[in-house]
Amino acid sequence: PLLAEHISDYMAKTLFHTSLLYLSATEHKAEIAQFCSNVEMCRLTEQVIFSDPYMLAPNNRWTSPYLDEDAKAVREDNQLKMEVAELKSKFCEKTQALIHGDLHTGSVMVTSSST
Repeated sequence: PLLAEHISDYMAKTLFHTSLLYLSATEHKAEIAQFCSNVEMCRLTEQVIFSDPYMLAPNNRWTSPYLDEDAKAVREDNQLKMEVAELKSKFCEKTQALIHGDLHTGSVMVTSSST
């Protein structure tokens, strides 16, 4: 029951305190240098989030044949792919805050009284 409040508070604090809204340009660049030197992890994030879902790729999985038409629709939606390309450009070129590239339900521990 506390997940939404806890995760939104955590993300807001993390994103703000690692952004140029809080840090000086020098501090921000130092943080980027420290945490963004893992080029392979950045490449993998770009691939898994901004490339593979929109094409046939070895790691893509879906419930076939039930989602075949939906997967095909995503692959053939050029407007969607253009919008995703814009997001990828922002992700790659405009570092505004340090984010965890793998924040999903499997990486958050939750109980009925804590997160």
